Formats: sequence, structure tokens, C-alpha cells
Amino acid sequence: YNPSSGGSYHQKPWKAPKAKPSFKHVAGAAAAGAVVGGLGGYAMGRVMSGMQYRFDSPDEYRWWNENAARYPNQVYYRDYRGPVPQDVFVADCFNITVTEHNIGPAARKNASEAGAAANQTEAELEARVVTKVIREMCIQQYQEYRLASGVRPRLADAPLAALLLLVLFALH
Repeated sequence: YNPSSGGSYHQKPWKAPKAKPSFKHVAGAAAAGAVVGGLGGYAMGRVMSGMQYRFDSPDEYRWWNENAARYPNQVYYRDYRGPVPQDVFVADCFNITVTEHNIGPAARKNASEAGAAANQTEAELEARVVTKVIREMCIQQYQEYRLASGVRPRLADAPLAALLLLVLFALH
């Protein structure tokens, strides 16, 4: 609801408040792929609850199971106008998501400088796990983005497709 939406031409557009790390209460709030107006050409991906993540140790699995509710289950990605390679999409998605959700070393430093020495290994574990989760969510979002934007055959696939059509034609 934007009570000041009428009237003046020079009025600043309404912008949603900054996202908080715990998004449990808004799990279904944004539609899949809906463009987030105040984020300058970024889109918010679909809710990815129930994803199975691959971690390197039982400690990482344990940490994620205990702390997953504190982190968002959606990522942000750039609204590209054309095809984009997966590595570029994932890197942009990761950086935008970490920035918009205020996750990362700067956020952790500001939040808990008091017991920093005691929680060094816990903070390192958190950084590893959250990095993996966001990257896997961005990879999943890229696959959905690619499907939604239409898979176009690459030039290298064209001769193979022609050969397959020729073989199928010859068999009939």
C-alpha cells in the first residue's frame, strides 16, 4: 500500500524496505520471476524451499538444518535482455543476492563484534554453507531462466540436427 501514490510528478517512487535475513514469514510473497521494481532491473526468483543442497561435511549439513530459517529462500538476478553464460549469471545472482539480503562478512562483522574470537570457526562454517546454498540456488535459477527464455540451438548443434533429420528421412 502506498498512501502517497497520487499527485506530484517529482515524487520519489515507493521502494520496499530492505530485506531482512529471515524470510520465513514471506515465503510465498513474491511470484516466480516477478520483477522487483525498486531494485533497478533485478528480478526475484521463485521460492526454492525444499531444495536438496550438497555439502562437504556432516557439520555443514547440521549447521544448515539448524539455521536455514534465518536465510532467504529466494535469489535476485539481473534482468538480462539476451542470452547470458551460466558463470556470468551465477556470479551476478550471487553478488546481488548477498547485497540485497545483507549477507556476508560486513553484515556479520557489524552484527557480532563482541564474541568474534570465540565464534571464528562457526562464522567460517556459516560462510561456507551460505555461499554454497546461494550458489546452488543461483544455478537452479539460471536453469529456470534459460528454459523460460527459450532454449535456442547453438550453431554447433545445427549440423548435427541436419544429420539426424537426414537419417530419419532415409529410414522412412
